[in-house]
Amino acid sequence: MEPLKSTKDQSLFVQAALALDSDFAELERLSGQLERLPIESDSGLEQARKALTRFSECGSRIGEGVKILAKELEDSRSRAERAAQIVSERAVAIQKRFEQTEQMLARFRSLGEMAGKINAAVVQLQKPTQSGELSAEEKALLAKHMPEIDSNLAILLDETRKLREDAGAVNMKALEREADSMAQSLQSVRQKLSSMNPRPHLVN
Repeated sequence: MEPLKSTKDQSLFVQAALALDSDFAELERLSGQLERLPIESDSGLEQARKALTRFSECGSRIGEGVKILAKELEDSRSRAERAAQIVSERAVAIQKRFEQTEQMLARFRSLGEMAGKINAAVVQLQKPTQSGELSAEEKALLAKHMPEIDSNLAILLDETRKLREDAGAVNMKALEREADSMAQSLQSVRQKLSSMNPRPHLVN
């Protein structure tokens, strides 16, 4: 249970509610006192007269307190509605950002899968002999498949660079770095394959 706040830390709504609650309690106390006072005696009558005055004053405070509480309640309702509107708008923005993030991550995973398949194809073509050189048959096979592999690599590299730019534009720094790393790896693979290709090949 949280400790009670000091009066200066309490909202006007809480202060008004507490004051009203206190006045209601005082009203009940005075009512009971008036009911019990012996008004047949002079002293009892004087006490009753004073109690009636306090009762009237307390009733007036309650009337004012109700007005203040009603006003604070209306202000609190307005603040709650504004807060709800802000949260509602923020929730839409959060959901939009979440969906955007998921879409970009899906693009990154898809590009990673494509890169893995291309890498597997390259590995199959790279079967060096004990001397570390490709055989004539392997060179011929590499030359045959090189255009297709390079074309796929070029497409994949362009898509990865586009993802890097898109991630940077929406401040997704981690994904931007991952996409940049993938782009550099793909560029390195293209350059390596170009150097291995028996036919001259230009890498962009």
